[in-house]
Amino acid sequence: MSDLKLVSTKGAKSGDWKAVRLGDVVSHLQDVERNPQEAGLERFLKVEHFDTERLKIDRWGDIVSEDLPPTFYKLFKAGQVLYPTRNPHLRRTAVADFDGICGEKTLTLKAKSGIDTELLPYVFQTEAFIDYATSMSIGSTNPHVRWRDIAAYRFQLPDLKTQSRFAEVLIAADTVIDTYAQARCKCEQALSTIRSRLYSEAAELHESVSLGDVGEWRSGGTPSKEKKEYWGGDFPWVSPKDMKTDVINDAIDHITNAAIADRVTIVPRDSILIVVRGLILAHSFPIAMTGRELTFNQDMRALVPSDQYLPLFLFHWFHWRKPRLLNLVTETSHGTKRLPTDVLQNVAVPRPRLDVQRNVVELLEGLRTHVIGLQDHADTCRTLKRSVLNSLFRNSPS
Repeated sequence: MSDLKLVSTKGAKSGDWKAVRLGDVVSHLQDVERNPQEAGLERFLKVEHFDTERLKIDRWGDIVSEDLPPTFYKLFKAGQVLYPTRNPHLRRTAVADFDGICGEKTLTLKAKSGIDTELLPYVFQTEAFIDYATSMSIGSTNPHVRWRDIAAYRFQLPDLKTQSRFAEVLIAADTVIDTYAQARCKCEQALSTIRSRLYSEAAELHESVSLGDVGEWRSGGTPSKEKKEYWGGDFPWVSPKDMKTDVINDAIDHITNAAIADRVTIVPRDSILIVVRGLILAHSFPIAMTGRELTFNQDMRALVPSDQYLPLFLFHWFHWRKPRLLNLVTETSHGTKRLPTDVLQNVAVPRPRLDVQRNVVELLEGLRTHVIGLQDHADTCRTLKRSVLNSLFRNSPS
């Protein structure tokens, strides 16, 4: 994969840039199609079909087999820029590569003569525009920004030749990011497939014990919020919102030594954390290992593995068993989701010899390391792209 070659803005002198209003260089199209099937259209786009900071569309609804919401009557065509005006802070913009229908709150836009067609969608990805659109949003439940306010957005543009060079760089950045993302996806699929095979074989070939007997289970808690001296320290207090990585070394919230002294549950490094209560269990089962000593809240459980298990063997077992564990989730009278401890701890876990576990872990960790590396490369490219993007476009005061 080739490295990104950045263009320099030095060639474009300050006098070559001019302040423009977005409405001066963009046409707001408002074509309507009330009978999309009769018009030969097959696809429609909802907001959830748009990916954050990604212009390409990979998902859509089928007009024939799915119900089209009553507010979906706006016609878009291939090549047009689509901008959902609801929740602009979510950074969603796309370029259509097919004709279809979208909702009334999605703008359908086309470049005029003053801006490069391929550069236009990137204007909507700049921090300056996102900050502006967010500040101009109206409504509290479903905030959205109006076209008239978007049209009034002012920024600076260089000449068309320079714009074209900038567009080439940004398109190249997106290509590299997509390449890494696709490679990561394939590597994740391989990891999942191999993990499933290895643990299925382990379940058949080795004795099993209940999950409650593979180590020491610990419950978390929340130090008193009324005692200010308990909060703002250096010791990580993990809650479900921190469960976004495989290994947790830190948390959003921290407690003090005073809180630790007040009977806080602490788990060592290489413990396994899972979420057992919360609405997230309706669709996901967060799992992580601890990279250091820490504590956690009451919506989670921690497992400190016994000496008969390698922590990473259990970590991958939990990932393999995610679908089964999600099926055990129940709903409380208040509508939240929970995984009952007695049910969880009754699930069977294979217990191979440690050398067998070590072989399994070595293979799976090799794949997981590749996944992490590919994700890191993609994240680095995204950061570089944002830096380039925000340095190229200059917002202009009204």
